[in-house]
Amino acid sequence: MRPAVAALLNGRARKVTPAVIRALQSALPGSTILVSGDFAEARRHVRELIRQRPDVVLSGGGDGAAMRLLNFWR
Repeated sequence: MRPAVAALLNGRARKVTPAVIRALQSALPGSTILVSGDFAEARRHVRELIRQRPDVVLSGGGDGAAMRLLNFWR
């Protein structure tokens, strides 16, 4: 079953804390929440999101995280 919502978070961003991740998981049950610590992991996560084909993809961790998501997606 494909998730309706997925999120890719930059785990190196100051405001992406374990509490924020738990809050997002709680607010979006059944969604895919992925946290990357580096470019290679972010690329792997984006490949997983492409495979899952969620209806909505959220990006967290700043402008760079959003641009990385878009660039890896294409």
